Amino acid sequence: MQIPLISQLREIIHRIGETLDRFRSYVEMWRAEGIIRRYFGANAFDGAMTTLGILIGAYITGSLDPSLIVGITVSTGIALGTSGIFAVYLIESAERQKRLEELESAVLVDLQDTLLAKASKFVSSFTALVDGIAPVLMAMIGISPFLICLKKPYPVEYAAFSSLIIIFITLFALGYMIGAGNLKQRSIYGIKMLIAGIIATLLSILLKQA
Repeated sequence: MQIPLISQLREIIHRIGETLDRFRSYVEMWRAEGIIRRYFGANAFDGAMTTLGILIGAYITGSLDPSLIVGITVSTGIALGTSGIFAVYLIESAERQKRLEELESAVLVDLQDTLLAKASKFVSSFTALVDGIAPVLMAMIGISPFLICLKKPYPVEYAAFSSLIIIFITLFALGYMIGAGNLKQRSIYGIKMLIAGIIATLLSILLKQA
């Protein structure tokens, strides 16, 4: 009984590997690695900063209710993600269709049913999906301490402080990820994004005191 099961698992793993290799070749065909990374970084940054804004707003108004913060943050993240999926898909599909038609004019061959066209559709869809997932992922990471509060007795003040630290770390990581160059240069990008989050926090606190 074990041998057929092992064989089936190997076959499944092999097929998954082939599918991933094919998808990777689609991305490389259109040289879309950088575009996908930038889309993810940009919308992830929006998601992290939006989560930060909700957290600071809840603190300023004295509404550090875990269920309220989780509900608002998740719904906002989903709204950002949905917007990103549709916007990026329309933009990317239109741009790649335009480039495909330009290539057709250059080689005088219909490319609509070719592997290149198939890769174009995949890259547009995958880029949109990555862009849509980014803010939801950042929102869930940012409010993870409040998710704990919903299940276990955990001081809401600790949850707020923990979320703030997590968001700052996430902002630095995003800057590092989308940065270019060596370790030092990437770290500078991370610090710049971190500074953006700190500035937003300080301005919000000053607004409360005004």
